[in-house]
Amino acid sequence: MARDAGWERAIAAGLAAGQAVADTRFDRLFGPELQRRAWLHFTPVAVALRAAAWLTEGGAAEVADLGAGAGKFCLVGAAATAARFTGIERRPGLVQVARDAARRMGLDRAQFVEGDLRTVPLRRYQAFYVYDPFSEPEAEPDEWLDPCPPTTDRAQFVEGDLRTVPLRRYQAFYVYDPFSEPEAEPDEWLDPCPPTTDRAADVALLLARLGEAPPGTRAAIFCGLGGPTPPGYRLDAALPMNDRGDTLECWVRRGG
Repeated sequence: MARDAGWERAIAAGLAAGQAVADTRFDRLFGPELQRRAWLHFTPVAVALRAAAWLTEGGAAEVADLGAGAGKFCLVGAAATAARFTGIERRPGLVQVARDAARRMGLDRAQFVEGDLRTVPLRRYQAFYVYDPFSEPEAEPDEWLDPCPPTTDRAQFVEGDLRTVPLRRYQAFYVYDPFSEPEAEPDEWLDPCPPTTDRAADVALLLARLGEAPPGTRAAIFCGLGGPTPPGYRLDAALPMNDRGDTLECWVRRGG
């Protein structure tokens, strides 16, 4: 029992000592369901180590992961460097998984914030990490990280689109005339301005937020942004990370 209780801290100690840690071992931190999807959505340890080293070698003391998921990059970075890593993630279930993993690893310099990229303040950070943040909806529904956030309530509500939301878990359905609302008068609609999911708008928002950073800010981007290169940045290095051709791009904000 005592040995099982300490394996998480042993991973952190190994990373701090410069030892290699297998992804299969590290991903046990996230539980069996997320561990099964980790190969698809989480940064490999080797990539996280390379990115964290490059981001901090320029003197960054505060690094943010934009779209942190379950926090793997920040956990590796906080264990392997002297900087503080903050994971920003909008899904509360994943934020809780990341916080729990940091506690079990004993990493005080890894913290996780539930936040929206449109509003979360970014001025305190000198470096950013981004790992292909908009590709998850393109995966199969059973490969999504958090299709239905955990809850203890027996009445729960999920923001979703009928074209994509997973339905396999349900044994019964109820439907009440779902398509008649647009035929009513505008002042009778339930939600005159419903939220939309717009990948192009999300990419543009991320690029705009990176563009607000001061000169010298570093941004490490793994597997691309899904859009054009960050405005006002110069490419410092493009590092091939595996046989599939996945690249870690290292960008620096230009001055002036």
